[in-house]
Amino acid sequence: MDKKDLKLLFARRSGKVHLNLAEIVLYKSHFENDYDKTLEKLLEIMEEMNSGKTFVDTAFQYSHAPSGSRGGLIGWVDLEALDQEDREALKGLSAEQATAPIKFDEGYKIYFIIDKKTKNVGKVDTVTARQLEVKLDMKTAESAELRKKEEEKLSRLVETVSKCQEFDQLPDQIPNAQIHVYKSVQPSDLSTDLQNVFSTLDVGKPSKAIFNKANATIVFFLICERSKKSPQELKHSEGIANQISGRRFMAISEQKLLEAKRMASVELRI
Repeated sequence: MDKKDLKLLFARRSGKVHLNLAEIVLYKSHFENDYDKTLEKLLEIMEEMNSGKTFVDTAFQYSHAPSGSRGGLIGWVDLEALDQEDREALKGLSAEQATAPIKFDEGYKIYFIIDKKTKNVGKVDTVTARQLEVKLDMKTAESAELRKKEEEKLSRLVETVSKCQEFDQLPDQIPNAQIHVYKSVQPSDLSTDLQNVFSTLDVGKPSKAIFNKANATIVFFLICERSKKSPQELKHSEGIANQISGRRFMAISEQKLLEAKRMASVELRI
């Protein structure tokens, strides 16, 4: 058993494996109901991706499934909820890898793993945090010198607070600022970029300034609390609603996943 199989086995014992998937589906009805012709076309398509074409563009162009209009995006699925053939094809694969062609009743398909995570059945790590987002005028956003001065000014102010209650009051002192709340969210559900930010933050110590070029903002984060919660506690918390409010910053990493990871080579989402 190789290391990938061992990792998957451990994941199944400690929790449920979830995959963020995209697909390209070719129905044999488009190829004279001939499996061989369908497979031949799919292999040609895979060669296009090997030559540098992104998975999402390929899915838009060729996939016959309804997901094709979304660049093949399916979303998060429980690995164990898939058909046996699909599970076997995905077994041992990591994020940013595609399956070999999978034959099914109506034709052939391939999956691409955008991301992968394990849902633990016991208590999981959670964080309660704040995000301060300050909108810059275009002149400041486009000038490295002006932006640096603004970051330094904001940093001096943000560094004076260490509690979420104080952090929440910062928009009263900063024009064009707003607060986003994350209550009892699982770090594993965050984008890779945000996981990296949160993993290096101590409770009560604000992050350094982060410039979000995509929407011309300067962003700061503060961890209010780290704790462990059961799935039942998470289900009844306000975390999900608060996750939705944070999608703005995640456009950075979410769009990166949907354009760069997307595969081939998916406002902050949590």
